[in-house]
Amino acid sequence: MQTSQQKREYTVAVLDPAGNVTAIVCSDVPAAERARVAAQILRLPELGIEQVAFLTAPRSGGEIRLEMMGGEFCGNALRCAGFYQALRNGAQGKSCVFAEISGADGVQPVMADTAEGTASTVMPLPLSVQSAGWADVQAARVTFAGITHFVIDCAQPDETLVQRAIAAAPEASAVGAIFLDRACGSIKPVVFVRETASCVAENSCASGSVATAVVLTADFADGITEIGIGQPGGTLEVGVQRTDGAVTGLSIGGAVRLTQTLTVTLPGPAADSAPNRISAKSGEMMPRSIQRGMTKATGRSVTGPSSFSACSTLQTRKPPRGTAVSTSASTSSRSARWTVWRLHPVVCSKVRIEGRYCRSGVPRSTIWRRIFCRTS
Repeated sequence: MQTSQQKREYTVAVLDPAGNVTAIVCSDVPAAERARVAAQILRLPELGIEQVAFLTAPRSGGEIRLEMMGGEFCGNALRCAGFYQALRNGAQGKSCVFAEISGADGVQPVMADTAEGTASTVMPLPLSVQSAGWADVQAARVTFAGITHFVIDCAQPDETLVQRAIAAAPEASAVGAIFLDRACGSIKPVVFVRETASCVAENSCASGSVATAVVLTADFADGITEIGIGQPGGTLEVGVQRTDGAVTGLSIGGAVRLTQTLTVTLPGPAADSAPNRISAKSGEMMPRSIQRGMTKATGRSVTGPSSFSACSTLQTRKPPRGTAVSTSASTSSRSARWTVWRLHPVVCSKVRIEGRYCRSGVPRSTIWRRIFCRTS
């Protein structure tokens, strides 16, 4: 049983930038503990978040600084940081906040409008834009200092292409597989963060939207082009400035709202291996269940014979004892093994799968948010 000394409290602000729900940890967390704390917070379905960031002391004269959970860059988190700081400053209406974020040098101005619930910012220029060189599908590789995106001409997320993108950028702290539907002008982003070994089918991705806009405007004339990039959580407005054909300026804007600020109680380092997790609402122990992000991504990537052939029976009863569930872990080619523990509803794309899973010999930090079901 855990003791009170093993539990720690953290103040967390939850913001929603066009669906890419972000938890900002306002308490001081040592750098060595951030990946662990981020993984614990991601496992709290009460928060419904897709990523975690930490407030730290500014280094370059900014008002606020965010360190992402894997040290990567994130445009939506940057917008959240500016909007949150504007609220803390008591701003009513439009204001400018100078923010810093991991994966980008210097200070970034964020224009926040607390009355309208919007925030926009300039974005770092890409270090390079080139063809991914894939023979079977058209894809562009857009590299930023803190994240590398692969903009793929494929309307629906594809498991094989996600793995290919991750493998193609082993040096990147974060990798985005941005699935582009050119006919609709929309994307479906999947983002892998190496430090936390998390891979999320995100509702929106700011840097992925910018990468997409850079690709879409490759042949445009010089000047400023504004383009709306649709995604599951809404639309982000991207501005691309070109001079002599080169990208010389980028901006991103869209809706942001503060959904809640709360205190969460989490296990300390010694208790992190316990098979339970802590409720953000009451601090009481709860059985581990599939995370919201895992559920969402599962709905996009479940494979197999009509998703478990015998699996049609999963709508009403348990699968046979010993049925295994495998989940990709980090960039490893080996699959982590899961065992069905007991059942409760989870909605997937074409089949209603029921299941609660307990881990079998896999570090909790390597959990992927998509599950592949198969009969053993």
